[in-house]
Amino acid sequence: VHRGMTGDGAPVAVKILYPGIREALLADLANLGTLTAPAALVEGAATMLHGLREALLAELDLRVEAAHARRMAVGLTPWPRIRVAAPVHATERVLVSELLEGPTLHSRLGPGPRAREIAEDLVAAVMGPVFSAGLVNADAHPGNFLLQPGGLGLVDFGATSPISDVADLAAALDAILAGHTDGALERLGIRAGPLAEPLSRVLAPLGPGDWDFARDTLLLELGEIKRRHPFALREIPFAADRLPLIRAVMGLHHALRRLEVRLPLGRVLADVRHAAGW
Repeated sequence: VHRGMTGDGAPVAVKILYPGIREALLADLANLGTLTAPAALVEGAATMLHGLREALLAELDLRVEAAHARRMAVGLTPWPRIRVAAPVHATERVLVSELLEGPTLHSRLGPGPRAREIAEDLVAAVMGPVFSAGLVNADAHPGNFLLQPGGLGLVDFGATSPISDVADLAAALDAILAGHTDGALERLGIRAGPLAEPLSRVLAPLGPGDWDFARDTLLLELGEIKRRHPFALREIPFAADRLPLIRAVMGLHHALRRLEVRLPLGRVLADVRHAAGW
């Protein structure tokens, strides 16, 4: 991505795909398929590999990313503090967008005077379009969030995917917010079988009350579950269309941990849904 300027002097960001990147990626994916052939026999692994392949191939046409950015901008209308890098011009290999400036969330580690505000903006940026437009940007990592004086700037929409069952998702979140986690993973598209009870702990931040992300141990708990049940965890069959949302939520979790913020995540998410008309 390069800094550029339009003919009338407006600053822009210019994203260019390297020549030969499609061929290189297809070759890498073919090699990955060969190396992971035994894992593909496991339903969960096969679904994840297919989802990864489709997501990466979708990012090779920057006209698609431009369309995603426009739809995300419309979906984020209820949250004026959040700005999308608006596309100016796009071809298959070149995308020219509005230049948003500011440090990325990579530069922010630990609490600060704006931590709660930034955290609430992050929840809206990641989850707002799910409920307002049926879209999720799976690539919700700290490098794609720009800290600006009036809120957040968002860039990179190549990994945007549709969410088809927003009503079911909203019903599951309502139950979790009320403290009812039985069957919640199933309703979220994760058929965990015998691991449903231990894995349901990852839903704790969405329940009633505050969650202290400075003392969050969910990743350690997941590691312990993996240690105790290595084969069972590999065989969890994910709903294929749920993987982008799972990626986005993992990115949001990582960002909130970086801020070390104490946040009633379930209640903030309920407010986001209300703003989106849910």
